[in-house]
Amino acid sequence: MSKHPEIQYRDIGARGGMPRRRFLKSSTLGVVAGAIAAAKPLPETALAQREAVPAGSGTAGRRILLKGGIVLSMDRNVGDFENADVLIEGKKIAAVGPNLKATAEVIDATDRIVMPGFVDTHHHQYQAVLRSLIADALLQDDYNRVINNPGALNAYYQPDDAYIGELLASVSQMRAGVTTSVDLSQISHSPAHSDACIAGLKESGRRTVFGYSAGQGPTNRYPQDIVRLRSQYFSSDDQLLTLALHAP
Repeated sequence: MSKHPEIQYRDIGARGGMPRRRFLKSSTLGVVAGAIAAAKPLPETALAQREAVPAGSGTAGRRILLKGGIVLSMDRNVGDFENADVLIEGKKIAAVGPNLKATAEVIDATDRIVMPGFVDTHHHQYQAVLRSLIADALLQDDYNRVINNPGALNAYYQPDDAYIGELLASVSQMRAGVTTSVDLSQISHSPAHSDACIAGLKESGRRTVFGYSAGQGPTNRYPQDIVRLRSQYFSSDDQLLTLALHAP
């Protein structure tokens, strides 16, 4: 039985029902209340298993069923549900609705909000390792002086630093629900730096547009190295990691 009997949840917003913001607020309160009422938290191993990405996710023919979640589809034609399932086949969402029947790996989404991931349209991911370095700084003065200008911290980045920054930023954002990013990492001081950025992005498994950007110093090969990058890493446009040229 619904916690809010006055509300028809089955197709909220799609047929003039409950406003989405009100639904999200009430759903979130329900999740919080459920967490508070729990006798004890999940053991660390159980929590890790619950949050782990299923093996083979996204491969052709792989079927995954997200079961019993609070579904916010962000699509009026699909609707929102207090309790419903999402069936994923390969790279596509095949069905959304209550009590779906399918032969698939089942993931328990109870007390979870299932919704499209957020999209970050402008990010300098390599800088993730510098977070909080100048938290109270002025953008144009302190940021450029400490990080961005020639001779500042950017100039000392090694390929390994770029790799770690890309991977850290990707994983941190996925934990916050950001599943897609446009990365404008102006750290391609050499082809090795570009390769390291791409390696970090690929390892994260997140959908990202790598905006190939200019670096600093004599080994900078921008923009001509984009030909090699395209041939070596981006032979298909149908992949999680794609390529763009960031104009200076």
